[in-house]
Amino acid sequence: MNADHTDTAVVATVDLDVNFGRIRALQNVSLTVKQGGVTALVGPNGAGKSTLLKAIAGIVTPRQGRVEIPAGKDVARVPAHRRVRDLGLVLVPEGRGVFADMTVEENLDLGLRVGRQRRAADAGATSDADALAGIFDLFPVLAERRRLHARYLSGGEQQMLSLSRALLMEPSILLIDEPSMGLAPMLVMEIFDTLKSVLATKGITVFLVEQDTRLALSVADWAYVLERGSIEAEGSADEIAETPRLQEAYLGAWEDA
Repeated sequence: MNADHTDTAVVATVDLDVNFGRIRALQNVSLTVKQGGVTALVGPNGAGKSTLLKAIAGIVTPRQGRVEIPAGKDVARVPAHRRVRDLGLVLVPEGRGVFADMTVEENLDLGLRVGRQRRAADAGATSDADALAGIFDLFPVLAERRRLHARYLSGGEQQMLSLSRALLMEPSILLIDEPSMGLAPMLVMEIFDTLKSVLATKGITVFLVEQDTRLALSVADWAYVLERGSIEAEGSADEIAETPRLQEAYLGAWEDA
């Protein structure tokens, strides 16, 4: 494993197993997520990618193994809400996870409440109003829709809302699950371009699960390939994208699907 990658790891899993009844969803999964970068997790549907994010977030309990945040510190007994509040670990779930019966502004206020607690320890932190203004600068359509219930937003607008709520929580580590799902390619690129700019400015560490393999590798520094619950390959995003064996086994099949 690349030493430069592990030496600055802020998240690690060690021999992680997750079972759902008799189904073994994850098997001996060990990986690291580098501070300040984007680490991608790619693989076919049903490989266990979302389960891994949920195990790191504390939503799913592993059968055995360790989740370390930062690397070396086991957080197995730390509940999900404390991983958000104390560790700055925030999950943007698959399917967006917005509250349909709440307005855009009310959804964002949930993020502000968490962010307020995290900013309280920082004397130079931005105010709620400034934090919200920053989000509306990123996604002006949310300012226009701020009084509208989330159920009436388009899929792209809901994804913007989900990402914005997560950013308002002041994350240091952002877990993002399938952000392009169900969105038009041009809209996906708009969201990713905006997200890359924000993450680079704020220095947020990202662990990205993405169905569009080429897109995931284009924004990542490091990547893992997960299949049938096990890590099958790892390396720089360029290495994963350019290795002929991996292209044939993991990338080509998805592009042709």
